[in-house]
Amino acid sequence: MTEIPVPTGPTNRQIVDRAYQVEGLSDSMFGRTDDEYAAAMLPLASIARQWPFSTLGFLIDGNLPVVEEESGIGWEHLDGVAYALAERLAPTIGKTLSPEAKKVKADLYSRLCVATPPDVKYKPGTIRGAGGKLCGVFFPAPE
Repeated sequence: MTEIPVPTGPTNRQIVDRAYQVEGLSDSMFGRTDDEYAAAMLPLASIARQWPFSTLGFLIDGNLPVVEEESGIGWEHLDGVAYALAERLAPTIGKTLSPEAKKVKADLYSRLCVATPPDVKYKPGTIRGAGGKLCGVFFPAPE
């Protein structure tokens, strides 16, 4: 019996479609052309390689993402990625994001940053929260 893989997250096509919806462009009448999807793959690949989006699990092997393939991110991150992609695609199609969309994008981005903190390497012996201060001791000795 043949097993059919069940996608666990959105495809790249779904991310691009959501980005165009954020810009106010519906595909209900004529759909998107292959050129529109192809033009969105480079900005999507760029977003996928930048923090905090690089921590989401994008499936990119060094080439541009394929439109029909699964993106590798979870459904909960679809809007965050789509709003970021919409912001990058908007100038190429003569659009700008509405103030409401910019507010939603900022909110989604800040939530994503909090959910995926970067790995930071400290010098050996640096106390967390001390900030690597060079003057005096951080906690004075009891007298």
